[in-house]
This record gives sequence, structure tokens and C-alpha cells, in this order.
Amino acid sequence: MSQVEWDRDEEVEEKPFNGQYMRRMLLYLVPYRKLMIWVVIIVLINMLLSLSEPIILAYLIDKGIGEKDFSVIYVLGAVLLGIKLAGWLFSWMHTKWINFTGQRILFDLRQQLFTHLQSLSFRFFDGRPAGKIMSRITNDTNAIGELINGGLITMVMEVTHLLGIVVILVWMDWQLALLSFIMMPLLYFIVAKLRPKIEGSWSRSRSTMSSINGNLNETIQGIRVIQAFSRQRTNNERFNSINTRNKQAFMRAITLESTVYPLVELIGMLGTCIVVWFGAVRVMEGAITLGFIMAFINYLWRFWGPLSALSKVYSQLLSAMASASVFLKCWIPIRK
Repeated sequence: MSQVEWDRDEEVEEKPFNGQYMRRMLLYLVPYRKLMIWVVIIVLINMLLSLSEPIILAYLIDKGIGEKDFSVIYVLGAVLLGIKLAGWLFSWMHTKWINFTGQRILFDLRQQLFTHLQSLSFRFFDGRPAGKIMSRITNDTNAIGELINGGLITMVMEVTHLLGIVVILVWMDWQLALLSFIMMPLLYFIVAKLRPKIEGSWSRSRSTMSSINGNLNETIQGIRVIQAFSRQRTNNERFNSINTRNKQAFMRAITLESTVYPLVELIGMLGTCIVVWFGAVRVMEGAITLGFIMAFINYLWRFWGPLSALSKVYSQLLSAMASASVFLKCWIPIRK
């Protein structure tokens, strides 16, 4: 039996993003850097194909449907179909290679951890319940591995996508583009307010989950003693207390996280409504065409899409940081 109490959570502070932990996690990508470079190239090609669709659609509406030119409709329809098929192929390759790399990274992480655990002193194990150690090996390695695997690629893809859309919007019509970005300060303010609370909630969720695993392990190992001294009721009360804390911490984290995505969507809708109103006025005045404004709105929706995706990746990042704050700091030696 360990000398620490498994029902006492580790101290949790609401800390900002830690660049040192992030750099250490990125080291696990180094052995697979060539494959990851190919993944990034495929993602960029797929992004360029995707960004070409609204412009092609605008030309199809104005020149094909507007002028009733069926040859333009047939050619551009075939081009759009080819783009969709190529996008499917690149997405399949991206998914396959990402999952392969992710499993290899998890394998390396667990192998290094298992090897390192066998070299630790008795004092380390005497001060930590076996259940908490098991929690770190399973739950926390998965959280870190998922971020290194899919989260970072998604971040690169969405940021690049976002920058490309901004350039296209400004190139098409800088005045409508400025109207599109008028809601960005409100979005930044909301994210800045919610970020510290989400960070602290995910940290508490990880900490209380390790306490649950520690409690379960100690209970199973000492079941004979528990039954011999009729400690079932006391143990149930303690487990209920730990379980309640974990549920509350997890629900708070999920509630805050689920608040961000709808807010991004709402802000995006407000910005789009402003553009639609001014764009419709300019279409009726003959300043721009219907295909132009439809392409612009299409790009605008694609602009808010990456922001929503990045908000999800950010939550994943905070979850991994909560694991790394204890996992990389105390458990795994610095990888050379």
C-alpha cells in the first residue's frame, strides 16, 4: 500500500500554454519527419483544390447559367467532379498516413515510459498508488499521442486554409472583406475569457481521473482487509466523493468547451449576414454579379469553418497540456 492517499487530487493551477512541454512533445515526431512532410504536402494540395471550387462555381453561374452556355456548364461540371475525386483520394492518403504515424508515436511513447519506469527508485512507487501510475500510462499517453498525431496536422491545415481564404477575400473585394472581419475582436475577447477556465477544468479532470484509478487499485488489492474490517461503507463514501469530483470537473470542461464552438458559429453567422446584406445591395446596383457574391459568401463560410476547427483543436491541446504538466515534468526524461 502506498503512503499517499489516493483520494487526494494533485494540485491543479490554471496555467497558460507551455511552450517547453510542446517542444518536448514535438520531439516524438522527429523519427517520422519525412512521412509528416509528405502528409503536409498532400494537405496543402488538397487545400488548394478545395479553395478553387468557389471561383469555378462563380464562373459557372455567371458564364454558364447566366449566358445559357451549356458547353461551359459541362466543362466546369466535369472539373468540379475531378476536384472532388482528387480530394477524396488525398483525404484517404492523409487519413491512412496520419493514423499510421499516430500509432507509431504512441508505441514509442509507451515503450520509453515503460523502460523508464523500471529504472525508477522504490521511493517513486511508494509515493504513488499503482492506479495513478496506470492512469498516466494509458489516459495521458493517449491524450498526448492524439495531439501529436492528428491535432498538429489539423492545426497546420486549418491555419494555412485560413490564411489562403483571407488572401482570396481581400483580393476579390477588400471592402466586403473588412466587413467580414468586423466580428473578429468579439471572437478574440470571448476566447481570451474562456481559455483560462478551460485549461483549469481539463487539468482537474485529469487529476481526479488518476485518483479514481488509484482508489480502484488500492481497493482491489486490499479487498480482503476491507471485508475483514467491514470497511465497505467507508470505501463507498470515499469513492463516491472522488467520482463526484471527477464528474463535476469533466462536465465543467465539456460545458466550457462546447460553449466555444457555437459561439464561433454564431459570430460567423452575424458576419455573414452583414456581408449578404451589403452584397445584395451591390448586386442589385449592378456593381457585382450574382456568381461573385455567391463565391464570396462560400469563402466566408469556409473562413469560419477553420476557426471552429481550431477551437476544437485548442481544446484538444489544453487536454494534452493538462496531461503533459505532470507526465512530462515528472515521469519521462528529456529525449535527446
